[in-house]
Amino acid sequence: MPPMRTVASSQQPGEREIAAFAEMIDRPLVIVGNGPSAALPQHQRIPANAVIFRMNWFFLESHYHFGRHVDAWFFAVPNRMLEQSLAEEIRTKRYTIDRLLSPMQIPSRRDGDSWGNELIDLPIQQYDHWAVISQYPRLARAFMSRPGLPTTGFQALGFGLGLGFREVYLCGIDLYESTTNRYGYTVTETIAAALAAKDLTPGYESAHSVDTDLAFLRRCIAEFP
Repeated sequence: MPPMRTVASSQQPGEREIAAFAEMIDRPLVIVGNGPSAALPQHQRIPANAVIFRMNWFFLESHYHFGRHVDAWFFAVPNRMLEQSLAEEIRTKRYTIDRLLSPMQIPSRRDGDSWGNELIDLPIQQYDHWAVISQYPRLARAFMSRPGLPTTGFQALGFGLGLGFREVYLCGIDLYESTTNRYGYTVTETIAAALAAKDLTPGYESAHSVDTDLAFLRRCIAEFP
């Protein structure tokens, strides 16, 4: 298993994350998943000056549907090509990304996999979104059961609410309803070779489910009515 991030004994879990986003929480938050609807955004409903959360392979999109600037990027599964590709996006200035959110340390390491920090030379700070979610037992309980975790988009929602955002928009989080397309972008052959079949097949993979996501959404609504 990937090692979890550690927190200095002088800090409470989530303290660093809350401080890093404190000046942003009065702005609207737009959480963008990678479902097919992300490629058809309703721009008239997206507020100006929004904080943008994105995740995983979002940069494969063919257009800047939500702009070039990303306030926070989320991921949870170590993948060397993903980390290399993100680094290249930042180095070439195709996107600017301010913060990385993951419960894992970088460099990613697990049994059988080991590689260096692909982002070490870049101006991007890493934070742990689970550290904030864990402060709310109703939400944290969803991370203690197996099988099944909330998918990354819903994790980002729990994190945003825990930080204090209250005007939140979900885009491209389609609950894998499409039976033909998993994503709102095309996965290249090179990247497909670095992914598992579950990452390319429409529908939920075994580690997640629509019931788990909807249950977590209900928990968020109950915790932050």
